[in-house]
Amino acid sequence: MKDTKDLRTRIREGEVVLHAMLRLPEPAIAEIIALSGVDYITVDNEHFGFNDETILNIIRAANLHGVPCMVRVTNLEPEYISRIMDMGAIGILAPQVDSYEEALKVVKAVKFAPEGTRGFCPISRAASFGYGIDPIAYAREMNQKTIVGLMIESKAGIEDLDRILTIDEIDCISVGPSDVSNSYGYPGQIDHPVVKAAIDGARAKILAAGKSLCGLSGTPQKAVNELKEGSKGLLIGSDLQILTAGFENIVREVKKLAEEYC
Repeated sequence: MKDTKDLRTRIREGEVVLHAMLRLPEPAIAEIIALSGVDYITVDNEHFGFNDETILNIIRAANLHGVPCMVRVTNLEPEYISRIMDMGAIGILAPQVDSYEEALKVVKAVKFAPEGTRGFCPISRAASFGYGIDPIAYAREMNQKTIVGLMIESKAGIEDLDRILTIDEIDCISVGPSDVSNSYGYPGQIDHPVVKAAIDGARAKILAAGKSLCGLSGTPQKAVNELKEGSKGLLIGSDLQILTAGFENIVREVKKLAEEYC
């Protein structure tokens, strides 16, 4: 039976949740991912070319199958985040958060008063265009359900993590190894002792603070490793990675068979 609890409640209660990153601006792909059984989809608007209309249609497509969408945003400006939320996104994944002040800025942009300063529009898509909505109840319900996710991707972010973790409204956090390695002066060397110690220390602090730790779980073995280390937010990969790997594998195998038979 499908879990009737909302996604934020499940995250905050420590359940394991699976999500996929959407990097190709196509609503049909969002539908395919939603039908696969993931708990939510993250639209990667930081690194890939999405416009507002496409994001809106992707959120619609996923919602059609009961799957919510978070959006990995291009910047932390409140007006931009508010617009994404009004489209019906369940939350924001904020990249490159380097300080307590930046983390708090994201929270304020996602939440309505009194928790935040998000612009209040009770006739947006997120508010069912005003149909059957009590504005007071809507604001309260959205503050309870909307999700704030952070990506700690720098030496500065790791050094200010203790303060960041004091913000109750933050729900889930991931630590980006590639960017962290670069910020410590060892680009690409994610296993360098200095980098590894910084990442391991940050992940331990996230767990100790009771936040949902998110990790990359693109294979069953990686998922097992993440679960053993305490991760509850499992990123299974992206449409782009799964598509390219799938084509690469089948082309390689068919060419190998063709050589054997010719």
